[in-house]
Amino acid sequence: MRSATTLGISVNVSARQLDGDDLIDDVRAALEHSNLTPTALTLEVTETTLMRDAQASAERLRALRRSGSASRSTTSAPGTARLPISAASR
Repeated sequence: MRSATTLGISVNVSARQLDGDDLIDDVRAALEHSNLTPTALTLEVTETTLMRDAQASAERLRALRRSGSASRSTTSAPGTARLPISAASR
């Protein structure tokens, strides 16, 4: 018996997008348009972007998660490991 493989997509989020008021609506609209579930989406944010205003960035990502539009986020930067936002935003 074959098991189903779930495909996902990772999307980079720029500093402008993270700071913008439309991030949650934009992510929700993209999910609806593509017929993806939030569990299939990973948002990637560079550490540099997060650390510009760490508290505001963490709150924005928590709001995105609470909205149900994304279930995973990671930070990534050249030469560093990927870190779940849930750990980084505590």
